[in-house]
Amino acid sequence: SVNFSLGAILRFGRANLTVDAYRIDIDDRIVLSENLTQPNVRMFLQAQGFVGAGGGRFFINGVDTETQGIDVVLNLPLEPGAAGEFDLTFAANYNETEVVRVPQIAQLAALNPAPPLFDRNNVLTFEQGNPNYKITGNLNWKRDRWGGTVRTTTYGRVLAPGTTVANDFVMQPKTLVDLEGRVRFAGFGFALGVENVFDEYPDALPPRLNTTSNTSFSNLSPFGRAGR
Repeated sequence: SVNFSLGAILRFGRANLTVDAYRIDIDDRIVLSENLTQPNVRMFLQAQGFVGAGGGRFFINGVDTETQGIDVVLNLPLEPGAAGEFDLTFAANYNETEVVRVPQIAQLAALNPAPPLFDRNNVLTFEQGNPNYKITGNLNWKRDRWGGTVRTTTYGRVLAPGTTVANDFVMQPKTLVDLEGRVRFAGFGFALGVENVFDEYPDALPPRLNTTSNTSFSNLSPFGRAGR
């Protein structure tokens, strides 16, 4: 892997702004091949002495990816007086990943038609199977022995690719809110919080992709499916 980054820190009074841009190139990533069960693959395996083999699947080094993105973090402490101390943090990330090379093996490439070792579904999972952006806001408050936190997290669009365009499933951006209250008493600290206050769930898979009724949500969801 080769990594490039460029960053800057800016200060405005008590506020701090950090900006980091980066690019990460990774060569020969280890991936799992497709299920190779095509008739010509079976014939090839039998010709090599694997009588009765129905196909194969294996790990291979051979996927190259390029990722580039930017991180921005703003921290702003506030002291409005009798109301206590506030600390506001805002963070945002945007990134893109592109698969620039997929693996090939001469023996399989010579078959007609040549079976793909790393097909559309896997390529798109690399490129769009994670949110292309994430935004968080965190507000901490403290006054004497009392404290509290409000946190929001927004996840961008995610694609759960299928074998064809018709089976692709897009999960739209979602925002989660967490709350926590704290108090210190007699040398002990107590906290009570609620995660995902508004009971957000990932977008549910449509019936055509949930044919058994047992997979309500995609495994590529960037947050859990347990609700509040």
